[in-house]
Amino acid sequence: MMLSGNRLSRRSLAAMFFVLASLLTSVLGLSAGAEESLLQRAKWIPDGDTILLESGQWVRLQGIDAPETGHDNQPGQYYATESASTLRGMVTGKPLTVVSHGKDRHGRTLGTCLLADGTDVAETMVLEGCAFYYPHPDHGQDLHTRLLAAQRWAMRQGKGFWPRIQALSAKQGQWVGNRRSGRAFPQDSPDAQRINAVNRVVLISLWDVFLQGYSPARGASPWPLDDQRSSLSSQPADSPRNPHEAILLRAQL
Repeated sequence: MMLSGNRLSRRSLAAMFFVLASLLTSVLGLSAGAEESLLQRAKWIPDGDTILLESGQWVRLQGIDAPETGHDNQPGQYYATESASTLRGMVTGKPLTVVSHGKDRHGRTLGTCLLADGTDVAETMVLEGCAFYYPHPDHGQDLHTRLLAAQRWAMRQGKGFWPRIQALSAKQGQWVGNRRSGRAFPQDSPDAQRINAVNRVVLISLWDVFLQGYSPARGASPWPLDDQRSSLSSQPADSPRNPHEAILLRAQL
């Protein structure tokens, strides 16, 4: 009987761990292919969606995009400085649990970063109006739901960059979204005309683009430039450099 009880106990513990693992996967929106998590610290924050870890690993926060920092004597995008500063304040000097979801096309780790209390860094950036949801077909439904809900809340509350984007939206015409890719294009653009009727969604404004969980496509974004020019040339001389920095710092998934 004791042997049977021990077997039952072991089975119960195994089932308990399986349930806990399943719940963690659900809460974080991790895919079945997500790699094991690593405890890390940030070394440098170039912008509001990218972290260079002390290990030398570059992490692109999964599911979000942030205004692009200026470089090569070119101005950055509106709110880029504030966005990067918010991310620095959130993670600098703090242990981070980094869960990898693979690599992007630039070789960076696509990751979920969590603070010690379980706070999701990317979701917090969206809640603060310092980044917006950037949909991708590979995202799980939980990630989509959480980040879009965070974005809609930030838009309603006028957080971060949203008041200016709302004012800009009033001057824009209609947009067309692609259900398959999650990207949106100005209605009169050639790219919008090429979207298959099955995937075609008419969006009444730029504001509606973000409200419905789409993101302006690369090259189609009307995001305003920063009022003050900023350049990576002004960064400290000992700031870390990545061999592909020019690509990495311009890239938006």
